[in-house]
Amino acid sequence: DKAVPVLREATKLNPNNANSQLFLADSLINLARETTDSAKKKSLFNEALQVATKYRNLKPDDYYAVNLVGKAALGAQAFKEAEQAFTQVLELKPEYCYAMVNLSKTYIAGEKWAAAEKISRQAIQCAPRLNAGYESLGYSLQKQKKLEEALEVYKQAQAIKQSTSIQKLIDVVAENIRRRDENLSMDEAERAQQEAAEAEALRIAEEEAKLEEWEKSQDD
Repeated sequence: DKAVPVLREATKLNPNNANSQLFLADSLINLARETTDSAKKKSLFNEALQVATKYRNLKPDDYYAVNLVGKAALGAQAFKEAEQAFTQVLELKPEYCYAMVNLSKTYIAGEKWAAAEKISRQAIQCAPRLNAGYESLGYSLQKQKKLEEALEVYKQAQAIKQSTSIQKLIDVVAENIRRRDENLSMDEAERAQQEAAEAEALRIAEEEAKLEEWEKSQDD
């Protein structure tokens, strides 16, 4: 919070100083993440995106500059721009694990569950001890109703690093599985009852037909 005003002034005095733009964008992102005021958070991320874009323009082939744009865009909820940025980062630096995780978060924000699952799996392969990759994978699986897989992934994340938020997700998925199985059991019971009722109705109809046929034979 103390660095930001000074860095703003520095970028005004020398707009082409890449380091000033870098430090300001980075400080704005950190400040935005720390604040709990939603309006202030949005304003800071939007400013960070503008500054990060200026920095990237000064260093267009620098993966870190492009990644900074992606982080600011993700925070500003400019998801299309974030997706483009993180995709470009991975073109410039294919094994940048954090960019994979951030791209998965971007896909999740856009409800692109299958794409989020794919890049999350790549992130886990890239950094097997990075908890965020497991969280993104678990959530993308959960949204695709792959509940058993999601539960196992969340448990893996919890084994790496204990987290109350992950434990809540484990509890939610476990409860969803229980309810789903309970509903399936009820559906199966209702289906069995319906089939039994239909079979009984058919048996009665056949008995009535036989009786009617017998009565006709007696009249003859």
